[in-house]
Amino acid sequence: YDFDKTLATDDMQAFSFIPNLGLTSEEFWAKTGEFSKATGTESILSYLHCMITECKKKGIKLTKEYLRNLGKDVKFYDGVTTWFKRLNSFAQEKGITLEHYIISSGNKEIIEGSAISKEFKAIYGCEFLYNEEGEAYWPKCTINYTLKTQYLFRIVKGVFDQTDDKNVNQRKDKKHVEFRNIIYLGDGLTDVPCMKLVKQYG
Repeated sequence: YDFDKTLATDDMQAFSFIPNLGLTSEEFWAKTGEFSKATGTESILSYLHCMITECKKKGIKLTKEYLRNLGKDVKFYDGVTTWFKRLNSFAQEKGITLEHYIISSGNKEIIEGSAISKEFKAIYGCEFLYNEEGEAYWPKCTINYTLKTQYLFRIVKGVFDQTDDKNVNQRKDKKHVEFRNIIYLGDGLTDVPCMKLVKQYG
């Protein structure tokens, strides 16, 4: 699954991260767009940079705990919080082994603090590195449009550690799951490459 506007009703930063900065969503995303245009920085890296700089301006400590705590404010579409239990029961009745994954261009830390985080075998999202004081200072992982497809290959091959570049690029006769058994749920332009890949592989 994608997360923002697929499971959650809005971008995850919109519920409390952006309001805590005293900004509207339009103002925050305009800042990221301006920074991207002025510096030639890729858009996902731009928003992560702006998260750090805007928090510093407001005196907010951008820690892993702070981000995870914001997860409790994420609102989901009707039915999402019971969806996994219902689908798991259906799969069990049919004798299907079912696993759920998130591949998001949003913040992994916020997803981890959300009400549904326990439902996923793995959550892939953008992450920060934290200094000795526990504050974010640099991106640890970024996931954009085509980078999302990397994680489909990781799931297919059962190579879940994102630092493992060797095994994810090796040919494997035995797959963790076949591409034809993957259903990808998403809503936006960052999901198009994944949708095309899943469709292409049947």
